Amino acid sequence: MSAAVPTTEPKEIFAGDSIHFTKTLNDYPASTWTLAYRLLKQAGGEAETLTATADGDDYDIEVAASATADYVPGEWWMIGYVTSGTERVQIYSGKLTIRPDPATVTSYDGRTYLERVLALLEEVIEKGVIRETIRYSYGGVTSEVVSMKDAFDARDRIKAAVAQEAAAASGQQRRILTKFTTPL
Repeated sequence: MSAAVPTTEPKEIFAGDSIHFTKTLNDYPASTWTLAYRLLKQAGGEAETLTATADGDDYDIEVAASATADYVPGEWWMIGYVTSGTERVQIYSGKLTIRPDPATVTSYDGRTYLERVLALLEEVIEKGVIRETIRYSYGGVTSEVVSMKDAFDARDRIKAAVAQEAAAASGQQRRILTKFTTPL
């Protein structure tokens, strides 16, 4: 029995692994539209293009392991679009994390970016001195840590963000229920 082929775009892959998923786009059938995905590295570098093949009116996206072996690990944007003649319509945009090929790497740090930033901040706090400015980005905002107060504030923010990431990854929701009443 073979595994079911996913119908959604991947969020994470390992370099050197095959990619295979299908898409059904009722408003953009494969008989009259062409589907492609563009992979753009967030920190610059070579872009990759994945072109779907038609399977009736559905799309089949498949990339061989030999092709993904050359993908540079890191954070990427995956943008999907369909074209027909002179028309182009975006149908997907999301982050794609490419992890290093476990068959070729000799070491691997599986922590998320925020977990690594948190570890760096905690190390600075433990030492009690900031020797260099620490720069990090979160939520599209770049911040600098230049004082111990900055380090403590940043640690608290990043710690909360790491907990939020962990809750999202585990499927647990972090909610605070509040009830408001009218005073008498």
